[in-house]
Parts: sequence; structure tokens; C-alpha cells
Amino acid sequence: MADLPEDRLEESPPFTYSAVDYFGPFIIKEGRKESKRYGVLFTCLASCAIPIEVACSLTTDAFIDAYRRCVCRSGAVRMLRSVRGTNFIGARSEQANAMTQIDNSKKSKVSY
Repeated sequence: MADLPEDRLEESPPFTYSAVDYFGPFIIKEGRKESKRYGVLFTCLASCAIPIEVACSLTTDAFIDAYRRCVCRSGAVRMLRSVRGTNFIGARSEQANAMTQIDNSKKSKVSY
């Protein structure tokens, strides 16, 4: 059996290193209309804690919404492991685009 990756062994706050996957769909009823919902499973790689969020679809936007809700409750994530699903790859490219649009000169002027 191979050795565990370094991020699984180092001491860190919960959810610093996490994994994510989808499960479902579940059919829910809203009035007379039936809709699909998916569970988004976030796993802390250090403590094995598992918060579950609900996504309304398998799109990148739905994943980003679920990810934001998880980060608000659990704290910042340094590394997020996932399968190579299109929604996860799309979220990664959205994050990269957002990081390039940050104006570093204005960011350094902010005082805390």
C-alpha cells in the first residue's frame, strides 16, 4: 500500500484539505412540480468530518453555490480534491479568472 500524501498527515485546521463529490439525484416535489436535487459531499481529509450541501443541478454555478455555503460554515479550504467532472473543472477555471481580475495595487492598500 502506498504512503499517504503529506496533506493527509500534517496538522491543520479542519477542512484545510478537503475532497468533494456528488450523489443523487433525489426527486422532490414542490407543489405539483417534481424537481431533481443532488447532494454535495464535502469530506475533511484530516478529521473525516462530512458536511452535506444540496445542489439544484450539476452545473458549475450550482457547485460554486454549494462550495460557498460549505466554506462559510467550515472555514477556508487550501486544497480541494475531486474527480475530473465538468462542473469541478468549470469552477476551477472560474476561480482562476477571478484571481487574475484582482487589482493587486488596490488590495495592498486595504488596512485591517
